[in-house]
Amino acid sequence: MVRYLTGEEVESVVSFGADMGLAEEGAGDGPDTAVTLLRLTIVAIASIDNSRRSRHYDQRAEVFGPGGVVCVENQPAVARPETDDDIPFFAQRYRDSYLAEMSAFVECVRRDRQPEVSGNDGRAALVLALAALRSYREGRPVTVSEAGG
Repeated sequence: MVRYLTGEEVESVVSFGADMGLAEEGAGDGPDTAVTLLRLTIVAIASIDNSRRSRHYDQRAEVFGPGGVVCVENQPAVARPETDDDIPFFAQRYRDSYLAEMSAFVECVRRDRQPEVSGNDGRAALVLALAALRSYREGRPVTVSEAGG
């Protein structure tokens, strides 16, 4: 998402995480709360905050620059009185987005067009995730080239 929003590549990643003692069974050996910083090729830094355990389900993007700020707000939650969980699972919340994504893919196949998101974009996301994991485990910044980029 950072690459998409900025149009820039990432040079290095540093990730800090903690297991707050709330790890879910089968969730793996990683942290349940993390902050990741990305140094971009332009003079910019991006931060990503994650928590698998927060009761406040929130995802948004905010870009701050010399000309102001642009915010992509969180989709509002809709209360469901029949459950304790007032926020539907992400698959229901973003149903329209997933349908649009699948429709775009089908159109690319039908019209023999390249998709907007390439295999290189998918690989770059994987490399950044691996760099973040390595940084967390080794306790140091990791360059994208170290992680396979």
